[in-house]
Amino acid sequence: MPNNGSDVDLVVLVNQYDLDILTQECEDDNGTEYSESSRSLRFGKLNLICLVKDKDFQAWKMATRALKQIASLRENGVVTREEAMVLIDRVQDPIFNGSDHSLSFIKEIARHRFRQRLK
Repeated sequence: MPNNGSDVDLVVLVNQYDLDILTQECEDDNGTEYSESSRSLRFGKLNLICLVKDKDFQAWKMATRALKQIASLRENGVVTREEAMVLIDRVQDPIFNGSDHSLSFIKEIARHRFRQRLK
């Protein structure tokens, strides 16, 4: 989870035209291209994660909800950047995401780990 020195990550759904305009205006040349339909653009402390495909945007939303739930089960309320990246990758993975239980699986793992700590 963010700390005082963290950059701000903002995920937005844009069309290709808007992505091209934002890319021209960002501070770091063409940004970081994750795929042809997603790019991270820096504007000072703002890391604008631009997604062109709705399914990618929905996967980010699902991962964000799961991360909030996982954080709420932890005593310190923290999910590390590495954990967040793994979760987002798993949610976006077509094999993992193809199953009906992707979000419920993530929630169950979080509950199981929480119960383990209580023992």
